[in-house]
Amino acid sequence: MGRMIQIIHNSLVQGESVVMATVISDSAQGHLAGAKMLVWANGNSYGTTGGGLLEAEVLKAATSMFAEKTNRIRVLVFPGETDTYMKHPCGEGIKVFIEHIPANAENIRIFQKLLTSQQNGTKSTLLASVFTYGENHKKYVQRAVVCADGSTFGEVQCPDEFLPDLLKKTHSVSLPVLEHLSENCFFIDPWIIPPTVYLFGAGHIAQEVAELTAKAGFRVIVLDDRAKFANKERFPMADDIVALDSFENCLAGLAINEESYVVVVTRGHRYDKTVLRQALRTQAGYIGIVGSMRKRDSLFKELLCEGFSVDELIRVYFPIGIDIHAETPVEISVSIVSQLILLRARKTSVRKQQIRRLPALQSIQWTDNHDEKISNMILKEENVPPKKQLEM
Repeated sequence: MGRMIQIIHNSLVQGESVVMATVISDSAQGHLAGAKMLVWANGNSYGTTGGGLLEAEVLKAATSMFAEKTNRIRVLVFPGETDTYMKHPCGEGIKVFIEHIPANAENIRIFQKLLTSQQNGTKSTLLASVFTYGENHKKYVQRAVVCADGSTFGEVQCPDEFLPDLLKKTHSVSLPVLEHLSENCFFIDPWIIPPTVYLFGAGHIAQEVAELTAKAGFRVIVLDDRAKFANKERFPMADDIVALDSFENCLAGLAINEESYVVVVTRGHRYDKTVLRQALRTQAGYIGIVGSMRKRDSLFKELLCEGFSVDELIRVYFPIGIDIHAETPVEISVSIVSQLILLRARKTSVRKQQIRRLPALQSIQWTDNHDEKISNMILKEENVPPKKQLEM
């Protein structure tokens, strides 16, 4: 989302108008709702509304808006893609809101505000008041930004009696929607903050992971203690890059929460341990480390002896990623990002269906009661106090 806002803003600043198409209704395939695509006068595009005939129709409608210079708003209702073996047309009834965004000072200000909100990690909503005028019923929009704290930026064109309900609606929706209040029409378009991947390490694997996670819609922050590795030249897709003095206290000041993903791909065992020790003290929803099971067992032994419990260590995805027998940095990054996408989708499913998330290391094939057995085995080998005395 942040990358798309940046592209829109850059285009407007350069004097190029753009058309934005947003899927607002998708009863058949819920994953498309909220999908966006940008189209320019030369036919270039960015993003997608789902591909296929639907996207072809959207491209056709969007491109024509530059030529006709009349309507600045369209709502495309897709009739669906038919074939003899289909009982119902594929994609039937999908609605797409298509809006022309002219390059003018007001729109530059609006999208600069949206961009600033995204960069600050604050949810904001783009509110478009849709007006019809003239004998030909031409349509145009007046845009405003509604911030999470309730403040507005720009002018909200709405009758006073409807304004409280409209603003309340902007805070309650999570997907774009057309709202009709009496004879007034409003497009409510929430720009949700994507989850953040904190990528510790800036080597070859990190480069590939950063590019894939950015393309998959995550915010990406790269952290490494080597400035010659942690830089924009090597990580052009990253939202932020931090050149650390060291990995000690490297999580200090980071806004890590249950929506955060911590990916540890440093250049050595001792750096992995340093980062993991700190990550376990956060509320990160995901912690993953590159390495073998042998490395995992060795590192877990050390952390158990330091006082961490098995319950804490079981949060860690170690080895990181989905097992696809990956060997090269590209293959390893595919396995890692596939896991991030899966868990993000699972979290969304949990919110909708209240499905219980499985423990992080449940997939590791240890014997029954493996937590107790590995703990006892390690305690015996290291001759350290019982587990209860170790737990923090």
